[in-house]
Amino acid sequence: MATKAYIDYMGKLINWRYENMWNTKWSIYDSEGNHIKYQGSSTNGRINTNLDNDLLLLTGLYITNYYWQLTIAVIVAVFIPIWITVF
Repeated sequence: MATKAYIDYMGKLINWRYENMWNTKWSIYDSEGNHIKYQGSSTNGRINTNLDNDLLLLTGLYITNYYWQLTIAVIVAVFIPIWITVF
């Protein structure tokens, strides 16, 4: 599973990455010191930022959702054949 991504936004390169191994904390940041920090679980979440940019804020949530969907697809692809052979 990927732990970082890059966003090309209005000619700027913005970085996205997970901050911990449980993938419950992630952030978006650029070379100018702008950042958005996310923290989430299945029941709640928190976003801290020094930016007023709704598009980047939503992009960080979108990337995380995309990676979670990929993770679930991989888990299904790996465990269904195992489950079928066991039962």
